Amino acid sequence: MISVDSDGFFLKSAVSAGPDLIKPNIRELERLISRKIENLAQLRKAAEKLLNSGISFVLVTMGDKGAAGFSREGFFYTRGPEIKKAGSVGCGDVFLAGFVLSYSRTGKFRESLKFAAACGTAKAAKPFTDIPQPYEVEKILKRTFVADFDDLDEKTEISNLQRLPVRESA
Repeated sequence: MISVDSDGFFLKSAVSAGPDLIKPNIRELERLISRKIENLAQLRKAAEKLLNSGISFVLVTMGDKGAAGFSREGFFYTRGPEIKKAGSVGCGDVFLAGFVLSYSRTGKFRESLKFAAACGTAKAAKPFTDIPQPYEVEKILKRTFVADFDDLDEKTEISNLQRLPVRESA
């Protein structure tokens, strides 16, 4: 599986080459499409366009607001439990690694997205560049939420998706 986790020129170049999977964070996706994403409908539209271009999986991380996953198997939102003193260094990398690991073993998109969210959340609980242990991921996996986009209620969308992180990443 050819997977890309990049930004700017490199992400645009990779998308034009047709990878199997891209994993931008929300700000990287906005830069890719040259448009601000302010709600679920805009996020879904951007992902559908990427899927229609031939990319099989679009995973969008949104920090403590969770992540969204899009594929021909469905469109899902996932979020791990709240972490106190959360760090962000390496969370997206661990999220992507968790997805690829799970999908290569199971071939199940929704299950792999949930596992990825648990991996990213477990990483957020670790200091600096420390990597979570499998037992730490499994503990968080039990408290990780995943739902089909069509099953999200208005309250979930407003509280989790419309208040996307506003800080620009470097």
